[in-house]
Amino acid sequence: MYVNGDSHTAGNGMLVASNYAQILANHYGYNLINHAVIGSSNARILRTTKEFLTNNTPSLVVIGWSTWEREEWLHDGVWYQVNASGIDMVPQPLQEKYRQYILGVDWQLKTEQAHDQIWQFHKELEAQGIKHIFFNGNNSFERIKDQKDWGTSYIDPYNPN
Repeated sequence: MYVNGDSHTAGNGMLVASNYAQILANHYGYNLINHAVIGSSNARILRTTKEFLTNNTPSLVVIGWSTWEREEWLHDGVWYQVNASGIDMVPQPLQEKYRQYILGVDWQLKTEQAHDQIWQFHKELEAQGIKHIFFNGNNSFERIKDQKDWGTSYIDPYNPN
């Protein structure tokens, strides 16, 4: 079983044995590969999951999506995970870009972009016959007008609760 996400999936400092992913893997008898990182963006989740799937076909992919506004920026060979909290540490050459990012976050646009990217990824996984289940770790798609039929692959994507 392959999992990816942010702190909700990484365990946020919890003992590995108490992480939901480990409990799920143990319950169903899966070996667990957990690529989640605290503070991860969805861009990182998509990038690293696609990289993993290039050479691997797990029995199940489980992804807990992060907040929609988070981004990842590549600078001098290092990926930086950034969000609109205003507390991220970025190198000096990225500080003005970061300031502009914080001032200009369009939450509705970020939500729509995330919805489209995740839908496309869902369709890719379906086309490859890879079983997967998604859930929202932070936000929902409640404001999306063009709601999709995810079948059983996404737990209540449009439900804010």
